[in-house]
Amino acid sequence: MPTDKTKKIKLAKNRKSFDLVNLGLSYYLVTPLIFGVFSGLALDYWLKTKPLFFIFFLFLGTLASFYNIFKILKER
Repeated sequence: MPTDKTKKIKLAKNRKSFDLVNLGLSYYLVTPLIFGVFSGLALDYWLKTKPLFFIFFLFLGTLASFYNIFKILKER
């Protein structure tokens, strides 16, 4: 019969793994967006085409984020 202390330890371990999964998901979601925004802004500044590459790479980063999340959810 599990004691109260072992239940608390088990819950804490489950909570830690849940937090790590959420942290990983947030990186998979945010990183392509940030990369897309900064790449688009840099190309727009370099080529002097204001919103063109920013919008394109923002859209591309959004697609990459959703694709990453889809891959993770498909594995489960």
